[in-house]
Parts: sequence; C-alpha cells; structure tokens
Amino acid sequence: MKRILALLLAFALLLCGCGAAQEPSSGVETDGEPMDITVFSFSHTASNAEECYRFQVSREGDEVRLYAEELFYGGRVADTAIDAAVLEQLGQLLGTYGVAGWDGFDKSKRNVRDGSDFALEILLEDGSTVSACGGNAFPENYAEVLPEIRGLYRELMDKHGVYPAEIQD
Repeated sequence: MKRILALLLAFALLLCGCGAAQEPSSGVETDGEPMDITVFSFSHTASNAEECYRFQVSREGDEVRLYAEELFYGGRVADTAIDAAVLEQLGQLLGTYGVAGWDGFDKSKRNVRDGSDFALEILLEDGSTVSACGGNAFPENYAEVLPEIRGLYRELMDKHGVYPAEIQD
C-alpha cells in the first residue's frame, strides 16, 4: 500500500509540476555536488514510440524500488526492489550536470510538430524538490544528461523489465 501511495504521490507531483510557471526554489544546491535523492521520477515522450518511457526510483524505508515502463503497446514494465547504489549513481549523475538548477523550468514550443517532451520530479532527503518539464524546449545540459538517464533506464529495464504477458503468467 505504501508503495502505491508513493507512486501516486510522485506521479501527482510530476503532473502538477507542469502547466504553471514556477519560481526556482531556494535551498537546492547547483554546485555539482551529488544530490541526496529519495525519489527520482522522469518521463520522456517522443514521436518515436521506443523513446517513450516512464522511470521512477524511490527509497521506501530500507528498500530502493524501481518502477519503470515503456509507454508503447506491449512494452516492458518493471516494479521491483533494486540495489540502493542506483540512487547514489543518479545523485552523482544529476549533480555532475547541475540538474538541481532546472528547478522551475516549464517551457514549451507549441509549433514543433515532431519533437519530445519531458517531466522530472526529484524529492531530496532534506525535503526539497526539483521539478521541471518541457515540450520541445529544454533546460541547460539536457542534451548531455538525457543519454545518461536513458542509458541507466535501459540498463535497469534489460535487467528487471518484463513484458505484460509475463506478468499474467
């Protein structure tokens, strides 16, 4: 039940973070230091179905859980406990690229017909958050960090992802 509530909270935060301009929050450092992450939630959609995915890693007590899904028909899903080192890896990666500085980013270029969208929500151990979203508009370093996030997502899906038919068996 706690896992379901945590997932619903993270996705609600993700959805609420987009749509209204936000001022960057103070208290989130952008100096390249690793981020102490409790919940990392990222979604990416694009005209290429294979680039549509949702990815969440969260600490629930002593356990770190992965929830991820390929957002195309018949795509794999993952919902399992994983090594806590993944949160540390994400914290290092996001700190290196200054992702905390994305907080409050909410831009969209509506005239682009084939493009991509993203939504990011991070809850840090100190209770602060980083929230960003964009539609064919992206914050600084996005092009550099996206392949890193995608690579980690694919690595975790290759290890833990199952097809919906496998879940029902």
